[in-house]
Amino acid sequence: MDLRADFLIIGSGIAALRAAAELAGAGDVLILTKAEPTEGNTGYAQGGIAAAVGAGDSPELHGADTIAAGDGLCDERAVGALVEDGPRYVRELIEWGARFDREADGEPALAIEGAHSARRVLHARDATGREIGRVLWQRVSMLARVSAHAHARAVQSRYYRDPRLDSPPLEAHLTPDTSHLTRRAYALGPYHVVQESHRLSPCA
Repeated sequence: MDLRADFLIIGSGIAALRAAAELAGAGDVLILTKAEPTEGNTGYAQGGIAAAVGAGDSPELHGADTIAAGDGLCDERAVGALVEDGPRYVRELIEWGARFDREADGEPALAIEGAHSARRVLHARDATGREIGRVLWQRVSMLARVSAHAHARAVQSRYYRDPRLDSPPLEAHLTPDTSHLTRRAYALGPYHVVQESHRLSPCA
């Protein structure tokens, strides 16, 4: 098996799927995942997702609540990115078909929880992570430039310096969960994944 792509993503959680959706406009994307693309920890996240999308709420208020709850442990730059970008990406998920709980008038049902001082937590029943994963995989699977290779697991990698490239190429040994075969991936410009037929061993 010979797989090639401009971008290699290891894993198929929601961060990986959202990255694939973004990168598909710039080149071919290959997702390697150790199970099925729709399986992963994301699906077991039952809690809601918080964003300042309600009336009377704001990123500034969300940020203040988060900093207060963090009791000095928060990275304020990370909090700023979270609360400023959160509403846009939550609305994007809704536009892409995420089935969050709704009020009788059709507006998203917003809960107030924990240290939040405003209603800003969206739920998809008690399976919010699974719903977000579902809508992102549905989106990504429709993109012609994205492909997923299931039952592969990265177990070791090695970097080489190639004068032809701005960044070093990668050699990665991958193994399917269901057997002990290995694959090698070479990042020589485009990523190049070749299946091999020997048992897993450390990089020589």
